[in-house]
Amino acid sequence: LQFPTMERAMAVIKTKRLPKRTKVTPTQFTNTMQYKDIFKRMIHEHLQIMLLNNALHFYSNLSTANPNALERHFRSKGLSFYQNCQLKNNNRSISGSSFCLTLKNRENSYKYGKDDIWVVSNVLAFDASSTFLARSTFYGPSSNGSLEIECITPRDTRVASNMILGCSTVFALRTISANTEYMMLDSLEMPLDQLPLLPSLLKPRKKKQQPEPLHTPKIAAIHLTSYDNINVQAKLDETTREYSLNMDQQSVLQAVAKSLIISPGWNEVAEEAITLVHGVFGSGKRSNCVSHNDILFYGNIRKTDNEYIYIYILLTLNVAVDRILTILVKLGYDEFVRIGSLKKISKNLLPYTIKAKISGNDELKELEHMLEDPQNSEEETDNIANAIQRFRRCENMLELHKADVVGTTCSASCFEIFSESQFPFILMDECSQVMEPLSMVPLLRFKCSKMVMIGDPKQLPPTVATQADENNPGLGLDKSLFSRLIECHPSISGISNNLFYDRQLLNGSNVETRPPLLNGLPPLLFVDVMGNEQKSIGNSYWNQDEVITIAHIIQGLSKLEIHSSDIGIISLYKEQADKIQAYLANNFQKSLQNIQISTVDAFQGAEKEIIILSTVRTSSSGFIDKHPRVNVALTRAKRHLIISGSRNLLSSNDLWSKVISQCQGSINRYVYVKMNIKSRFVDTFFFFFF
Repeated sequence: LQFPTMERAMAVIKTKRLPKRTKVTPTQFTNTMQYKDIFKRMIHEHLQIMLLNNALHFYSNLSTANPNALERHFRSKGLSFYQNCQLKNNNRSISGSSFCLTLKNRENSYKYGKDDIWVVSNVLAFDASSTFLARSTFYGPSSNGSLEIECITPRDTRVASNMILGCSTVFALRTISANTEYMMLDSLEMPLDQLPLLPSLLKPRKKKQQPEPLHTPKIAAIHLTSYDNINVQAKLDETTREYSLNMDQQSVLQAVAKSLIISPGWNEVAEEAITLVHGVFGSGKRSNCVSHNDILFYGNIRKTDNEYIYIYILLTLNVAVDRILTILVKLGYDEFVRIGSLKKISKNLLPYTIKAKISGNDELKELEHMLEDPQNSEEETDNIANAIQRFRRCENMLELHKADVVGTTCSASCFEIFSESQFPFILMDECSQVMEPLSMVPLLRFKCSKMVMIGDPKQLPPTVATQADENNPGLGLDKSLFSRLIECHPSISGISNNLFYDRQLLNGSNVETRPPLLNGLPPLLFVDVMGNEQKSIGNSYWNQDEVITIAHIIQGLSKLEIHSSDIGIISLYKEQADKIQAYLANNFQKSLQNIQISTVDAFQGAEKEIIILSTVRTSSSGFIDKHPRVNVALTRAKRHLIISGSRNLLSSNDLWSKVISQCQGSINRYVYVKMNIKSRFVDTFFFFFF
């Protein structure tokens, strides 16, 4: 990695063509060395493009900088620039590549993170010969401004060492947060040959008669004998009846059981190391997860030996893993632990959390701070207080090794609490959103033998900060391991079924099983809002008329005694989500401030009875017609989907015109309403229905 020179940056600005990712993921790999090399190159290409974007921003503002107020100038432009910094050797460093950078004017602590990439130079122009790159080794500077940094390459170490000898102060630029990227790079340095799943990952279509290319550890399985007196098929049939599983769900349950359990006369060999489940929206993916749990634990089909302990671990988005664990709680099952960032865990699951850090009281302090939140409900306050008492008594430190189920995320799998843990069986939900090298982090750390992957490649792909080349969309870092291996309400699901799935989906529910929350409110409603889009400094968009319209819809639903927990608001732009959140906080009672409001990406894996979708744009459709993003947005509602937007604009877009036409398709099922916010919106809107 290198910080681009001014000449390089100016050349890019002249061409007006920003570099894009060009490297692609092959379908198969010859060996572990090729696997590591390809993904390392992909990650470095991605990081280099982000560094170039930072360089373009810096150099384009350098010419207008006041020499007497450099920090103020650059920080007003969104650049974390520091001058008069002290660079010293780190006496604790064994390798000699670690240094201490002392910052004179620190920023707020939340702006710093582990593995931030710092660019340090003794000249303001950051010339190549006088500049080095380093990554922060802790989460921020100390109280005196001292920050420990680790040089990225031996060349960076040499430049830093010479810089200490030749100058008194340096300039520093905090550029990109690369915590996830270094998590992936560090995992790729681990011995892949020790991963039992490796042959299936390298060559997923390998014929059975081909010899194994690697001496990998033996894949684990649950071995039953006649002495165990367990009829596996009878237990599967019982679970099918208990959870009312349809044929597809039964086949998934059967496949998972046969990949894990060896039983004489039923399954002699547990061959399949990886089970892939293409679970579209509303297909009962999480109910299936619970039924898997029922088979392995309630049914006592679980054994241990000297090498393995058979424990679930769920790796997914925070919101999705919380939903699965919440279902378990409702079923009376609590033999699980939840590990992750406390602020991202649902408050009703905090009593099941355990300390992720072996030492220190930071997590306890975070819980105590959460307890002071005036917006907590009585139940949430009790849950937080319960967690605090458990943390103080250290009751939960040993629970990780006793739990049948562990719920966490890919990123949290690197937490200190997991340092000695192995999980032979991993269930990965929403995995079509996870970059392949990020999926490998928990697989390598926990030495996984068996894996079930659940996802939908027609919904959102992995989020990558850099853009892919137009010729290779979805083929590089933005291609998930799931996608590589796998080469709602009936009225609502019908839209996505027609638009994205070639009408191949069969509804598991019907209109009778999903009655409306409000008689007269249709399952699908489009509200034509006469507004104007506005662009924020951060290049996001918002529409104030839509903000007010949605707020009044929320107010009307509240007056009709719809609970805020049943409502979700999705915006196609983060700025709009923030504006709606602020408007509700400033204009309505506390109960309406707890409604989940987020972007499409943050809402994947979540569902609500009523979803209000804000499309925002009025002059250009922008990226709101990206099929995976629209698919997710349209399929988060269980009973009612209310779409707010500009009919004139959306009707001119091929994708959205089909959505609106379905809204107008049947007066009994779809309703199209044109409203002006200057009218008495609440009265007219709800009079129309009720």
